[in-house]
Amino acid sequence: MSRYAPIGLDWSGPIAAAVQLRRARRGPRLHAALRLPVGPPETAPAITDLHRVLWRHGFEGSDVVLTLPTKGTASTISGALSLPPRSCGAPIDQLARAEMARVAGRPADALELEMWDIPAPRRAAAGCHVLAVAATGAEVAARVALFEDAGLCVAAADARASALCRATESLRAPGPDLTIVLELAWDAAHLVAATGDAPVFERRIDELGIGAHAASILGVSDERALERRLSGAAAPGEHDRRAAPESAAKVRRLFDALRAGVRDEIGLSASYLAHQFDRRIARVVLAAPPPFLDELGAPASIECLRAGNWGSLSIDTTGAPDRAPAPGAVLAALGASLHPCLARGKAAA
Repeated sequence: MSRYAPIGLDWSGPIAAAVQLRRARRGPRLHAALRLPVGPPETAPAITDLHRVLWRHGFEGSDVVLTLPTKGTASTISGALSLPPRSCGAPIDQLARAEMARVAGRPADALELEMWDIPAPRRAAAGCHVLAVAATGAEVAARVALFEDAGLCVAAADARASALCRATESLRAPGPDLTIVLELAWDAAHLVAATGDAPVFERRIDELGIGAHAASILGVSDERALERRLSGAAAPGEHDRRAAPESAAKVRRLFDALRAGVRDEIGLSASYLAHQFDRRIARVVLAAPPPFLDELGAPASIECLRAGNWGSLSIDTTGAPDRAPAPGAVLAALGASLHPCLARGKAAA
């Protein structure tokens, strides 16, 4: 068995994030991590090009665990379902599949399904309550085939809710209390709520994507251009000094808009979830690419994933690359790299 785990690859939009762990007796260690704006994975040659980039950055092998998108082809949909009690002998899996098929507008046998038991909503009837995540099997298979045509071997396709919960397992509140994980990304934000055991709620928030705000406020359409604008506002060159005050003001507007959006989304979601499940919101984990995490000014009640703080995620960094991205920038990829296929076989030294 290889001492390297499959590469966790989160690539459904314009940004590719990859993390690879290596197996060790005391648990997984960070081997390599990368975040790169490369455009969406639409063709096998584009995926082959990324594989070459990963190889040049120290990633080993061709085994990958993919996170599935939450929008577009091969995307997942989620829903909270109320089903009959398991004790009555009802076919819970079949009923959940039929209900998700109705929501998706697809035949039941066309779906791939994953589900977790969740707390009973307030004043809900007695029964079995689950969070179900489904995707169209044929679309997932086509996506897997596209990556395999590019020379990669797909060990698993992972729902984003699973990946985010897995990555933040050591940060989540124990027991029945709820933890909110809010991931701020270029094309959208993703919010997942979980108990100490499993996800109970998932939501994609398009209007909180960094890209939409950057386009409307700064007029930039990709992350590289945004990085140039942010670095120029922080340290303008001689030829930029005349435009620096206006540029700095726009950058400040960008941060202010995202801060307000994060604050409102956390507040609304926390209020809804606490009422829906009659559970305490014990913690919020905020994940975002640098420099947004520091600029968002999360209150003390929010446990932030900060650059270099991999130890809080129980990942040994011995021998890890010095310039690995901040954990919040590659959170879903980290979760994919921790997929149960990592545990197969005995750990290597």
